[in-house]
Amino acid sequence: MMFAMFLVKVTIALSLGLVTVRIARGSRASLRHAILTATFGVLLLLPASLARMPRLEIPIKSLAPAVAELPGAAPAYHFDGRTPTAIPTWLSAPPASTPLSLSTLLFAVWLTGFLFTCVPLAVGIRRSRIL
Repeated sequence: MMFAMFLVKVTIALSLGLVTVRIARGSRASLRHAILTATFGVLLLLPASLARMPRLEIPIKSLAPAVAELPGAAPAYHFDGRTPTAIPTWLSAPPASTPLSLSTLLFAVWLTGFLFTCVPLAVGIRRSRIL
């Protein structure tokens, strides 16, 4: 989850910097350069600032109903760790498939956007080197 939050913050910082440069398109090149330099400076400081930030723990109340225990009731299953037991075959089989987590899906979307942004940039750099 920490990595997903880092990607969100990087994307927001880059978007703000690039939108600001786009708005300042008619101004001097030195101003646009200063905006881009500040944007990349923020990107360089972002990992260090995330490492220095205190961790915030938010307690979440459980929605599961509390299980009432009856006094003197015996448990339905008793496990004795001293006696070896065979693992049932249905437990040893790997799961068929696991659903994608939200962070994996968000990372895939971010990576796709990153590649769509970087491919034209790489093509432009290649063309300028040919010139």
